[in-house]
Amino acid sequence: MSGDQARRLAALVDHMLAVGVITRPEVAAAFRAVPRHLFLPNLPAEEVYRDEAIPTKLADGRAISSSSQPAMMAIMLEQLDLAPGQRVLEIGAGTGYNAALLGHLVGPTGRVVTLDIDDDLASAARDHLAAASSTNVQVICADGGQGYAPGAPYDRLILTAGAWDITPAWYEQLNPGGRLVLPLQLSSGPQQSIAFDRTPPLVEPRFISRSARDCGFMPLRGAFAGPEVITALGPEPGLEITTSSAPAAPAGQIYDWLTSEATSRPTGLRITEALAFGSLSQWVGLHAANLATLSIDMEPTPDGGAASLFDRCPWLYEFRGRSAVRYANGLLAADGAAFLTRRLSDRLPASDEAREQNDFALDVLGYGPAGDRLGGQLVELSLAWEAAGRPASSRLRVRVYGPDAPYDLAPGEVLVQKRCTRLVVDWPAAPVTSV
Repeated sequence: MSGDQARRLAALVDHMLAVGVITRPEVAAAFRAVPRHLFLPNLPAEEVYRDEAIPTKLADGRAISSSSQPAMMAIMLEQLDLAPGQRVLEIGAGTGYNAALLGHLVGPTGRVVTLDIDDDLASAARDHLAAASSTNVQVICADGGQGYAPGAPYDRLILTAGAWDITPAWYEQLNPGGRLVLPLQLSSGPQQSIAFDRTPPLVEPRFISRSARDCGFMPLRGAFAGPEVITALGPEPGLEITTSSAPAAPAGQIYDWLTSEATSRPTGLRITEALAFGSLSQWVGLHAANLATLSIDMEPTPDGGAASLFDRCPWLYEFRGRSAVRYANGLLAADGAAFLTRRLSDRLPASDEAREQNDFALDVLGYGPAGDRLGGQLVELSLAWEAAGRPASSRLRVRVYGPDAPYDLAPGEVLVQKRCTRLVVDWPAAPVTSV
């Protein structure tokens, strides 16, 4: 390792300790012991050791695999609560970097099996792990939704891809009392990184959550991929809408609505980007069946301005990388759409730190004949979220039942029907934050 690489690696770990995403010495030690540049060998150290996700494979111009953001990896590793000697199954080998961290944490007496659906990614991960001298990790090319029965049972199971459901194989191959950590899309809203404990056989619920954190991952591919549909809108590159099934209106019609005059409604609330991305969007997704997420990925103009549609579109939160991607969550119907948005007069602060701390006025923009009606629904949902105390991810509780298990909902609970499971979601008064 060169001196520059060593300095950048140390600075990255020190940063994660300073902001509190690493709290355990053994997790910090794993990050210090496993150089990330060995898993991204064709990139400069300056890029490798940023606290950012790095796309590593594209299909049709869209990233389908990446090296996850180190901070998010650290959060999930702490949720996983690993110990030396444990057997771990990872779904989503990617570059192999996370598997190497897992291998360091379980030590020479532990064992890690990591799966990837693409043979080229699995082959590259093997090469990277060999370069890093990770000898207790086995890489298998397989559909992660099926798990890997020859290596079962496992003490821990982790996904580094966003899942829409919990598959039977993950339940069957995990030891009772074992821990499952995955980015789970509870409804049509954002993902949550949830740590679940598996209950004994024949006991309902099958899993009970221990902690949850906001997150965002590329979706799981294969037989258990979710039903979401991403639809390109209009001539601008990067303007898309994501829905839980085929969109209720044609792409051209949605584009025409977005480029026409909108009706605006104030909610009377002020929120931050973190609340917009996590708590509020989760609440709307769990309480409305027709949630849609609008995204626009366009480069700012050289003079510091932005392309007109990029500047005019509704948006709640933004992620910056090689370009800026803005998102807005809302409701879509056959005759209109409405989106939650920051008031467009609330300009984006320049620094990431200021963005996280500054709040903004929350408005609703309605489009098309039904825009005003849908906008009214979004205002009502936002005010209900406010009345519930703006429930944070730390309060989220999820219990996982069999797909046909009977359950009588108590007040404040939400039932989400999946293909393989039924989820019961609520927000208890006491935070659910134990690891």
